[in-house]
Amino acid sequence: PTSRHDRAGGALRQRVARRAEQVAEPERLRQPAAPGLVEEPLGIGATAILTGLTQTPLQLAIGLFVIGMFAAIYHPVGLAIVVAKWKNTGMRIAVNGVWGNLGVASAALLTGYLIDNGGWRMAFVVPGLVAIALGFLFARVVPHEASPPSKRAPKQSDLALGKTVSDARP
Repeated sequence: PTSRHDRAGGALRQRVARRAEQVAEPERLRQPAAPGLVEEPLGIGATAILTGLTQTPLQLAIGLFVIGMFAAIYHPVGLAIVVAKWKNTGMRIAVNGVWGNLGVASAALLTGYLIDNGGWRMAFVVPGLVAIALGFLFARVVPHEASPPSKRAPKQSDLALGKTVSDARP
């Protein structure tokens, strides 16, 4: 048997633990549904503009490296979003890949055009400005979630029907 003081102490510990969680991750803060995909275009854009302003080959190499680091955010985050919400994701991954390849192919054409008409620096500055604009647009348009999916409990209605998370996907 536990005493009344033990129960009160346990309740107090639970309250303190809950408060510590709220301080560490306030419930009122909302997270983007695609964390990382907002930072990616903003980082690529800012770094591309700075790379267009470089003066030495070393600065250019560092700029290209940092652009690559920001670009690397897409695959783990973007592909996770592509497969997270639906069953039978093969077609969605294929379409995502086709658009990615079209982007790579058109980048060469756009780069050549910008270099011919504005110099090599414009090939960094113009796409950088576009990336920043798209990053802010994405941040404004992307839906927000109260908590990341990994921290959400399944809905009671789904559990009552015997559904799992994968069954709830359209």
